[in-house]
Amino acid sequence: MLSILIPIYQCEVLALVLSLLRQAEQTRYDFEIICLDDGSEAVFLEKNTPLKGMKGVIYQVLPQNLGRAAIRNHLADLAQGPYLLFLDCDSLLTSELFVSNYIQNAQADKVLCGGTVYQAERPIDPALTLHWHFGREREARSAAQRQTAPHHGFTSNNFLIPKAVFNQIRFDETIREYGHEDTLFGQSLQKEGIEIHHLDNPVLHDGLEPAHIFLGKTEKAIANLHSLNARGVFLNTRLEKARLKLGRIGQGLLAFLFFFLGKTLRKRLIGASQPSLLLLDLYKLGYFCGLGA
Repeated sequence: MLSILIPIYQCEVLALVLSLLRQAEQTRYDFEIICLDDGSEAVFLEKNTPLKGMKGVIYQVLPQNLGRAAIRNHLADLAQGPYLLFLDCDSLLTSELFVSNYIQNAQADKVLCGGTVYQAERPIDPALTLHWHFGREREARSAAQRQTAPHHGFTSNNFLIPKAVFNQIRFDETIREYGHEDTLFGQSLQKEGIEIHHLDNPVLHDGLEPAHIFLGKTEKAIANLHSLNARGVFLNTRLEKARLKLGRIGQGLLAFLFFFLGKTLRKRLIGASQPSLLLLDLYKLGYFCGLGA
């Protein structure tokens, strides 16, 4: 049996679930789709209500928000199948062979990552351009590109894992906010010697967010990274490497400059019709150094 697991937060998932149902039924492989809502507003609960009566779908609204890591662990605990396919709720399928590709490549000792793509056209709303540009340039990578550093290329939005392997690792539930729970999970897989195989089996990231929300989530992710570092956990990210290269004096200087210029940089990123990823990188590094000052 294949257990398809979807954590839901502030998102309508009917299109995704219907696509998964159609494909899973065509494979003639036993499956279940488990959708858990983790504290969405009433408007999204109403939109997802039709899931309750669907054959092959388990839909539950949790009484309280668990957070990004804990809800994934809870989904795995509910799953009946030996293979778990995790998908983020803001995903859409890009291939009619998406489910069968995972089934055909599943192995009892390996994790499979399918990847992410973004729409080819620039969004009409300029507020969405920063997220779109970042996703296209930094996240939409081929399987061959991701396989060059397979564990560092792990992302939790689209992956298949044997349940026995998942129970060895599990997500760190101390991470409740957005960011780096997947980086830490990938590092844990590497430490346990568990192989990751990357496939060209992507989902479309359908949840583009306005620049101010995207930056807010970026800041939360950086804060999570800072908290992990404070606990002695280092993830070997680009941001950590960049800060290390600065040295103590450089970090202090950048933190000082960011204190005065950070708001200006943020406004430029939010208001730019052609956002610069170099400016975004500088903002992230300044924010990170400011947390450690």
